[in-house]
Amino acid sequence: MKRQKWIILAGIIVLGLATALITIKKIQPQKSESVKTDTLRVVILDSGDYYYSDEGIENGIRLATADLEKETGVKVKLKRVDDGGDYVNGISMAKALAEDDTADVVISFQNFESIGAEAGFFEESGKPFIVTMGCYDEVAEKGYSYLITDFLSGKTIGKRIGEYLKEKGRKNIALCHSDTTFEKDEMKGIQSAVRNAGKTNIYHTQTGPFDDSGLSELLVECDRLQLDTLVANFYTQTDSAWLLSMMRKKRPDMLVIGDYALDSSEILKEYGKGLEGVVIVPVYPYEESNTLKQFTKQYEKTTGVEFSTAAVQYYDLFQMLGKAFHEKGRSGKAIMDELKKDKGYSGVAGRISFDDKGRLVTKNCPVFVCKNKKFVRINQSERKGTVE
Repeated sequence: MKRQKWIILAGIIVLGLATALITIKKIQPQKSESVKTDTLRVVILDSGDYYYSDEGIENGIRLATADLEKETGVKVKLKRVDDGGDYVNGISMAKALAEDDTADVVISFQNFESIGAEAGFFEESGKPFIVTMGCYDEVAEKGYSYLITDFLSGKTIGKRIGEYLKEKGRKNIALCHSDTTFEKDEMKGIQSAVRNAGKTNIYHTQTGPFDDSGLSELLVECDRLQLDTLVANFYTQTDSAWLLSMMRKKRPDMLVIGDYALDSSEILKEYGKGLEGVVIVPVYPYEESNTLKQFTKQYEKTTGVEFSTAAVQYYDLFQMLGKAFHEKGRSGKAIMDELKKDKGYSGVAGRISFDDKGRLVTKNCPVFVCKNKKFVRINQSERKGTVE
């Protein structure tokens, strides 16, 4: 009898405890429902390791994400995938990323040819698609709602080069190129700026040269036509660096203008000495300011490497993305609206603005010259002087 009472009593106690636990569980909020997600998920779609072509890319991103977390609490989960330089594989990967709900933003380092074929995928899914290495003007001009081109267009760069040639009073100009669409866009910009400019004229245009034989032929034309300026824009960085370094050596009195892609830590390590005096218009403009000076000082102290344009470009980009996400949430449309807002964004580079088509715009496009193996901005007062 006593045994039965104890069994009954134990049962009552167990039942009471179970009831209490159930009640407590109902009262306590579920962890998955109460914790707010503050992680922006970014995927970089690389192509043949372009991500590693400039130390400033990774360093700029690392500093930006660290500062972002301190300032806003937003964390950035970064993933890099690589299409191996394969056009078909790249498009397939882009389509998959556009449909991937675990990616909030996709940044492309791909071949220019790929961007036009891929932009529609992201337009359909409503996901921000950001291009940082360049694309054809005709693609950006279509006005995709979810495309951001975080660089100056070929025509804009070309126009600024043309204006610089007029400022320098150049008369006989040669254009060397690799006959690809972006280079043609740049040439159109140059031609639009020097057209009807009086003394400034384009006297020679050609594809290449890409070897010593072609270089010899070009040098003959330089003498025959009394050319005083050579502008070279090539699809491949090394082709451009080789030609310009040879021209600086063979014709040191000529003004030599190159492609923005020369402003790369890897190119400058290999060709920097030979590129001394070469002029470029950067793909990502920035203003000289105390903010930039402080950033440069901190960047070089933290990373142990020299500042490059890529560092400020990717720092500002990830800061913009993180703060847009912090202010507006995960919605692709909300992030795009924030990036395209009229007042723009105040970054390390200065005032950064995109037009309604997502194209980077600038009022004061700088000109850089290579000095001591790095590209530095030419001040307004120096532009009328001779670049040594």
